[in-house]
Amino acid sequence: LFAEKNEQIAETFDVKRIKYFIHTIFYEFEPDAVIAPDHVDLETLAKSISVFLTDRFAKIPKDSGLKKFLAQPDKYGWDFKRKLVWVGLNTYLFRYNCGRYLIKKNNGKQDISAIDDFLCQENTIWSGLGVTDILGKTLNLPDNLLHDVRSWYERHFAYFEVISAKSNKVLLVRNIINDQTYEVMTDTVNSPFVPGLILIGSLVPYGKYWYWSGIQHNIGKIKIGKELDDLKKKFIHDAPQIVYRYDKELLEKATEGIKIQYSDFTEYFGDDLAVFKDGLSMTAALQKKERARYEKLPEKEMRSLMKKHRLENPFPKINFPDYIIESDNGVAVYFNENEGTEIMLGFDDLLSGLKKQGVNLTEDESESIREFIFSDSICPDFVYKLTNKYGIQSVQKAFLLSAENDNLDFLLHKYKGHFFRNRYPYLSFS
Repeated sequence: LFAEKNEQIAETFDVKRIKYFIHTIFYEFEPDAVIAPDHVDLETLAKSISVFLTDRFAKIPKDSGLKKFLAQPDKYGWDFKRKLVWVGLNTYLFRYNCGRYLIKKNNGKQDISAIDDFLCQENTIWSGLGVTDILGKTLNLPDNLLHDVRSWYERHFAYFEVISAKSNKVLLVRNIINDQTYEVMTDTVNSPFVPGLILIGSLVPYGKYWYWSGIQHNIGKIKIGKELDDLKKKFIHDAPQIVYRYDKELLEKATEGIKIQYSDFTEYFGDDLAVFKDGLSMTAALQKKERARYEKLPEKEMRSLMKKHRLENPFPKINFPDYIIESDNGVAVYFNENEGTEIMLGFDDLLSGLKKQGVNLTEDESESIREFIFSDSICPDFVYKLTNKYGIQSVQKAFLLSAENDNLDFLLHKYKGHFFRNRYPYLSFS
C-alpha cells in the first residue's frame, strides 16, 4: 500500500476491494466454509476496516522502506527473484497460501526447492494467478521481461552438461535431453561448475540470459555412451510433461498420440464423456475398449507391442486403485482431447444437482458440485460441457453466488488456474 496523498489512501481502502480480500483470504483459514460474497456481515466488516485503515494510514509517514526495496532496478534475474521470494513468503496476499502449500507438499519445511516450486509454478486463489504474474505486473516490467517471468512455471528442468565458461559470469550448458544450449548468468566469478560436469536442475529465462532456479545437484562426469543414454531415456519416461516444455519433437509425437486416443475413445463411446453406474463397470468398459482397439492392429504390430510392453495378452490391462473400482455412486470418464482422460466419482449426485438448476439442492449434491469445481484434475472444458447443457444455476447456489451474474469463469480461474497455462499430454514414451 503505497499511497502518497490522503485522498489516494481513501481510494486504496475501497470497501469493494476489502470485501474481495476478505472473501478470498478466508479460504486459507476455513477452506470448507462457503461465504456469500454479498453477505451483509461481509459488507459491514469491510466498511469498518476501511474506516480504521484510512484513519491509521493518514498518520503514517509516506516514506516506505518496502517501496524503496521494490523500486530497486531489475537488471538481473536474481534482482527480480530476490523480490519474488520476499513477496511470496511475507505479503498478506501469499504467505498463507505459501504456508499451506509447504504443509501439503513438504511437511511445512521451508527448504529452497519447495519454496522455489511455490514461487515459480503454483497458481493461487487470487484469480488463479501466480506470484510471478502479480509481482511482474506490479513492478511494471518491460513486456519482454514480464513475458519471461510469467513463463517461469515452465522451468526447464533437465540434466545439463557444462560446456564452457563464456566469460567470468556466463556459462554455456547443454540440455542432454534435447541438445539445446543455454547461456547461463551466474552471480559468482569463480563458478564451481567446470566443463564436462553433469548437473540436474532448472533454468528460467530473464532477458538475454538464463538463470538457475532452485538447487542444482552435481551428478559428476558421465561419459557419452550407454550410461548417459539410459539416464536420458529414464528421465523422458518418468517426467514426460516436463520434457514437453522444451522438446518440441517429443511434444509433437505426444500430441499426435493423444489425438489418436481421443478419436478412439469418441468412436467407441460415441462422445468424449462416458458415464457408468460404478467403478467396476467403468473398468470393464475401458478394458473392453482397449481390447477392441488392439484387435484391429495387424498381427506383426500387435506382437511388437506385446514384446515391447511385456504383455501376456495382446492388450494392456486397465488398473485403477481400489477406491475407484469400488465407487458405486456413478462414475464419469471425460476425455480431455489435449491431455487425456479425467475421472469424476460421485457423478450421480453431481448430475442430479445440476439438473435441479439451483432449486432444493441436497447437501450431497451441493458438495459434489463444489468438489467438481475444486478438483485440480478436472479441466474447465469438462465443467463447460455440463454447465452448457444444464445451466450454471446450481453452481451459483452451491457457492452462494448471485444469480444475476455469470460467475463461472471467476470460479474456474480461482480454483483451476493451472488449466489456463500451457498444458501437455499425459502420455510418456519408453
